Amino acid sequence: MNTKRTPFARPLRHPISETALEAFRLMRELEGKCTCPPRNWHGEYWKHQQCKACGDWWEQNSILHDALQLRPWQWPAVENPAAENPYSAGSPAAAHWKPKLEAQARWRALEAAERAVKSGRTTVAPLDSPATQQCGLT
Repeated sequence: MNTKRTPFARPLRHPISETALEAFRLMRELEGKCTCPPRNWHGEYWKHQQCKACGDWWEQNSILHDALQLRPWQWPAVENPAAENPYSAGSPAAAHWKPKLEAQARWRALEAAERAVKSGRTTVAPLDSPATQQCGLT
């Protein structure tokens, strides 16, 4: 006798860890501390040297990326929803720049997780919960 099994469509659960929240908190602190000189997008822009704050931001991004168990193509781990096009107007790069909506959704989910922890809730919704699915995280 044959049976037809219908598998449950259960999403993977990747909880937002304390490591992820700490890395995100540090990234937000570092965001306003950039002292990099403006890039000359029409000259030798590849010779640009990052300031210490930017280097530390990218280091925390790597930690956050690992903590959230993201795939290599999900880079950067987060993007500030207020991010603007960094390229000069009229350049080919400016014409092709698009906000990373998935990374912005992760930013919002991490902000919500921070608020949940600060308000005293000890459990944080995983990145693939219904609450974060509304942000387009999964």
